[in-house]
Amino acid sequence: MEGCPQNAPVRQGSQPSVRPSRPSRELLGDTSGVIYVEYIVLVLMVGIFVALAIIAIGVPLLESFRMSQSFLGAPIP
Repeated sequence: MEGCPQNAPVRQGSQPSVRPSRPSRELLGDTSGVIYVEYIVLVLMVGIFVALAIIAIGVPLLESFRMSQSFLGAPIP
């Protein structure tokens, strides 16, 4: 490797500047998928809310149904 300094002096206090490569810069400026992510988050939040509402309403409703079922299924003397 001719022409490459192996023990090149490094200035104190200076850090090598790291620039993102061209594809990285393009991705940092790309906002085309942001709306899809927002829709996914919104759908997930609504889905969780609906699931919790079904659990909150469904359990007492199931208990009421089973009680009505036992009354209607009981033999009449």
